Amino acid sequence: MKFDSTPDSNTTRVLVADQNPYVRASLRAFVEAEPGFEFVGDVSDAHWLMWAFRVADPDLLVVDCSLPGERLGRIVESVRTRRPETRIVMLGTGPWLEPTAQRAGADAYVSKIESPDALRAALRPMADRQN
Repeated sequence: MKFDSTPDSNTTRVLVADQNPYVRASLRAFVEAEPGFEFVGDVSDAHWLMWAFRVADPDLLVVDCSLPGERLGRIVESVRTRRPETRIVMLGTGPWLEPTAQRAGADAYVSKIESPDALRAALRPMADRQN
């Protein structure tokens, strides 16, 4: 795992958390291709997410709803306690998980079965709030 902890005020720093390495690689490529976003790292479970969150100091987290290691609500609570302005977009396997993400306190939810445009539409407002 490599994390960049040098902030740039012109970009929204994104940390990805998903247990699937293919999803993490795809999200990395997606974030790196989006203007105004900077990929700062990825992790596979909640323990590493909280460590990376402290090290990389991201503006935005993209978190899988089924991330192992901790309940979603506890992850959001920990993030909000440390850095309330951090935005959280949750990903799940279908639209039926959106209420779970909302109850946990996510700023947005995107189903993994939707097109990349749906993810782009969820991330863009997060960057606009940051800048």
